[in-house]
Amino acid sequence: MRWLESLAVGVYVFDLTDSPIMVAVFLFLRWAPLVLFGAWIGVIADRVSRKAILFGGLLTMLAVSLVLGLLTVFDLVELWHIGVGAFISGVFTSTDYSTRRAMIGEAAGLERVGVAMAFDTGTTNGTRMLGPAIGGFILEFFGLHGAYFLGAGLFATAIFLIWRMPYRQTRPAGPAPKVLRNLVEGLRYARSEPIVLGVLMITVIVNAFGFPFGNILPVIGRDTLGLSAFPVGVLAASEGLGALLGAIGVGMTVQPSRYGKFFICGSLVFLAGVFCFALSPYFSTSLIALLIGGFGVAGFSSMQSTILLSVAPPEIRGRVMGLLAVSVGTMPLGILYAGFLADWLGAPTGLALVAGQGLFLWLLAALYWRRNVKPLPSVETNS
Repeated sequence: MRWLESLAVGVYVFDLTDSPIMVAVFLFLRWAPLVLFGAWIGVIADRVSRKAILFGGLLTMLAVSLVLGLLTVFDLVELWHIGVGAFISGVFTSTDYSTRRAMIGEAAGLERVGVAMAFDTGTTNGTRMLGPAIGGFILEFFGLHGAYFLGAGLFATAIFLIWRMPYRQTRPAGPAPKVLRNLVEGLRYARSEPIVLGVLMITVIVNAFGFPFGNILPVIGRDTLGLSAFPVGVLAASEGLGALLGAIGVGMTVQPSRYGKFFICGSLVFLAGVFCFALSPYFSTSLIALLIGGFGVAGFSSMQSTILLSVAPPEIRGRVMGLLAVSVGTMPLGILYAGFLADWLGAPTGLALVAGQGLFLWLLAALYWRRNVKPLPSVETNS
């Protein structure tokens, strides 16, 4: 539903407003809560049941999808309704790293966390492949309410699965700590561990300068490539397909000694794929560029959580994952920036400029990694 909603809302808002910056504003609302709440939820998740947080978030999203679907059916929906729904959806997304992904890491154990995260990335990117294609199809042939009602069904299914899932969480002993103090401790830990700081730096770069391509994709698809909603969804799905295939490859070959290489190289391939997509004037070459970029996403996405879960002590793991959520949450700022440049310079030029800046910053981060990060001794020792 995350990817289905992003595509459907982006295309719907652009059709109504004909403004790239308005699309950016709505997707900003969708992802801004990661910055606002990600680290705080990470601290809370160390003390409160992660399963309860996840269950409550899914229940809220079920209600939001039903309400927005009904408003659309009765022709009562307005843009601000969609904006509120996007913000609430973003609040739910801000819990993902410190709840669901941390639960996966606990279930797999450190000796299998790399493979577990690779397959988690595979399922995430498999749905990122299906979501935009299904979203474009439903939006074109059934309307926006079809997307929301499908989302309600998906959230209801997830609620049933979480309710039946056995889960025992290891909580820190002693009295509940202060949230702000724990957050500061998480930041101090990140500064003291070059590998953690390196992961967070590259995560910020990729999310601020790479992933905003999804905001510009509907604009390029319609205005530059001349596509309707469904082909735009297919175009977005090609990146998800590449990420799915790449995640399968990572899951079959990953070893602790390769965590860093998959992460660094994957981020480079993704940024380069976005840059090539921005310059592509044809549908076919755009598909290929995003497919190759998707391969990079697989290495980047699966290894960012794997590295942090491997090196962080269990008692602060939620806080570190919360910092990861904040780093991912820089994407809304990139969305606004990319939307502004697309409105000013045109969508292809604006996106190429954003991706090019990302490649330059990646080079600086890669130099820091090469000079300061050792070949994952902490990961190999824990494994």
